[in-house]
Amino acid sequence: LYLKTLQGLEPIHGLLKRLDDQFLDPLELRPDSTLGVPGLLQVIRAGNVLVANAPGSAFLESTALLGFLPALARHLLGEELLLPALPTWWCVERAAMEEVLPQLADCVIKPTYPGSASHGSFDAALGRGLSRRELDEWSGRILRQGDEHTVQAYLPMSQMPTWDDGLRSSRILPRSVMLRVFAVADGEQRWSVLPGGLARIATANEEITSMQRGGSSADTWVLTTGAVDHTTLLQPHLTPAAISVRRRLVTSRAAENLFWLGRYSERSENTTRLARLTLQCLGGEDQSSQPLLAWLTELCTHGGLVIDSVPPATQARRVFERSLVASLGDTTTATSVGYNLQAVKSAASAVRERLSQEHWNVIVGAEREFFLRSAEHADEGGYSPIDAIRLLETTSGHLAAMTGAQTDRMTRDDGWRLLSV
Repeated sequence: LYLKTLQGLEPIHGLLKRLDDQFLDPLELRPDSTLGVPGLLQVIRAGNVLVANAPGSAFLESTALLGFLPALARHLLGEELLLPALPTWWCVERAAMEEVLPQLADCVIKPTYPGSASHGSFDAALGRGLSRRELDEWSGRILRQGDEHTVQAYLPMSQMPTWDDGLRSSRILPRSVMLRVFAVADGEQRWSVLPGGLARIATANEEITSMQRGGSSADTWVLTTGAVDHTTLLQPHLTPAAISVRRRLVTSRAAENLFWLGRYSERSENTTRLARLTLQCLGGEDQSSQPLLAWLTELCTHGGLVIDSVPPATQARRVFERSLVASLGDTTTATSVGYNLQAVKSAASAVRERLSQEHWNVIVGAEREFFLRSAEHADEGGYSPIDAIRLLETTSGHLAAMTGAQTDRMTRDDGWRLLSV
């Protein structure tokens, strides 16, 4: 397995799988998959690449497995679990389903295959927060699709103090928290549990620690009375000398997105500048100059800011002006300001790791403010040329900041050269 870079093919020794198994290899699994790598399974079978979470291991993340852990520990290890497991019922088993349905109001209903595209998935639900009608609906779903539902006994979470910086006052509030620990294989049949872990914090009104529902995370500190192990995977602080000799691979995909980030940034600047100049001239002192109006018409029509069917500014100056203003926020035309700002954000998101936080904030802020103000004026029945000029001036400032960040705050490797070409 090789990674395609600007410097040539680089061998890949290890992978972390972030796809469902059926999308991994279009040659042997789903033929319509455009996300996987053709021939990947053959490379894995040949032992030429190591996949940390190998295909077929996703079932280990299923909540349904927790119900079998006590018996598995006794059968495989000949011992009881050191930490007791929560009572868990996988409802594909008739006996388990019949046992748990009467106590559904005191349990948590979870998907057996969370996040799966091929199996039914849903957000977990707390039984005690459901009405009698909702409980009956859940019971019906479990009866019809028992294999997709796993029910777990409810255990109140631990609480930790959090700082709430509210609009009216700032105060300390308790939040539900759970600790996720990690273990690594360090030899044949040997595992080591890492110190600390990831503290997952629930939102103020929920007891489910889900990032998708607005949850967050916190550092977990482990106190010790002995010597502190200073081993770390954190990158050391870079020095100018280290950067000068650092060899950073630029993949072909990153190179393409960097190239288009530069192109869409230029197009955004050019269209914004042209639209601003045209509106200023149409409302300025020389608005009656026929050569000027003809020149502006040709520029805007050629640049795609105004469609060909719109009367030229020499014949209907106000109609031409309104058409130009109306097209600024159009996201379906590849030559509009709005389309190019969206394209800048899309290309930047694909190379997010190469951008500074300030650079990314400027890109997101420019796109968000442009469409937010465009929507506000659209709700008011369209905005005047003066409002449009002000918005274009603000956008020009954001674009200038983007260009400055690309020039001053990016490592000047081959990717940067493609961006700046």
